[in-house]
Amino acid sequence: MITNTSDLTLTVNRDNGVQTEVYVAPGEALFDRSGLLYQFTLRYRDGSAEHYWLRAGHSRTDDVVDTAVDFLSRFGISILAGKLVFRNQVVTNLAQFLVKTYGADVVKEVVESYHRAHPTYSYFEMITGTRTFQGPIRLQLR
Repeated sequence: MITNTSDLTLTVNRDNGVQTEVYVAPGEALFDRSGLLYQFTLRYRDGSAEHYWLRAGHSRTDDVVDTAVDFLSRFGISILAGKLVFRNQVVTNLAQFLVKTYGADVVKEVVESYHRAHPTYSYFEMITGTRTFQGPIRLQLR
């Protein structure tokens, strides 16, 4: 699993079909060697962040949140008060945290096991389970 080392500008289709650009800061995206984007974080000026991940397009909100909780718990992360928390510390950069704390190979194994079990179509916000972006997104790697 790889994280981005520079800013990414992604042209994405929102779930309502409207095309928009989003900006992902360095270290805030997880993707594989083929460029398939599995997870990314969007940060807002007020300091809040939303964490998105690739899930089956037909997933119910409860299923997305339950699967996110299960996935995050494998890394010792909980969802508390709408934030991702590890050992009483708020995790604002999920991709970078996972790779730095557990290593790219471990993260890759866990992420890929989830995607083998669940077909991938759309990006859902991890905390609310809201389907937001159509997927999958493939980055153009050099």
